[in-house]
Amino acid sequence: MLTVRDLTVGEGARCALKPLATAVAVGELLAVVGPADAGKTVLLKAIAGLLPEARGQVCLGTMSQRLAEPKALAAWQRRIGMAFQNDALFDDMSVFDNLAFPLRRRGFSEAEVTVRVQELLAKVGLTECGPLSPQALSGGMRKRVGIARAVGVQPELALFDEPLAGLDPLSAQRIVSLIVELTHTLGVPALLVSNDLPVVLPVATRVLLLRAGRVLYDGVPGGLASAPSAYVRAFVTGSEPPEEDDIVEGASANRH
Repeated sequence: MLTVRDLTVGEGARCALKPLATAVAVGELLAVVGPADAGKTVLLKAIAGLLPEARGQVCLGTMSQRLAEPKALAAWQRRIGMAFQNDALFDDMSVFDNLAFPLRRRGFSEAEVTVRVQELLAKVGLTECGPLSPQALSGGMRKRVGIARAVGVQPELALFDEPLAGLDPLSAQRIVSLIVELTHTLGVPALLVSNDLPVVLPVATRVLLLRAGRVLYDGVPGGLASAPSAYVRAFVTGSEPPEEDDIVEGASANRH
């Protein structure tokens, strides 16, 4: 289980993430949604240990993230697979070598790397693309490579930052189905940042809705339409949000 307590990023008016608490159980897919600058990507990066200024407690099972200790942080990050919004693929490497890179860093033999990369390419439907440069791939194909790289290390926590951005509806549906399939196979907690609500909500176990770094809702998708926050109700229905900030304290009480 992933447990987050009092996670904060920034200070005062520049606080990108207010004290935040949530938990994601093994097998759960938590959809993280909200407007621009809500803190969605900040949350994922803080959990992954990529923001040294983050404060609070983040635990995966019995292991606690310790940003100030390089060896402990490296061990933490080895347990996490993250697909970045911009794919973060190395364009000077082949698709094969992009997938092989984190495996080689973890000490896998070349024989093991070859077998695992071929399996990953097959799982994401890119069997013939290993020798190609990422630049030769479509946006949707690059997304699949990024997802394959994130889960290829068999992480204990999977993080997906805007994997549906810029995709057509059919491609978005295929990508989210792939994420669900791969994370269920791994049996790990997973967080998915996306505002493509028609695609994401049907497969999410829970929803975390952020606004200005605060949690407005943390609960099951079916409770969004009747959430105490008028902003939440407006956000999910696409209607005009209220002018006043109606932050709901204790948003975790929305869980069912």
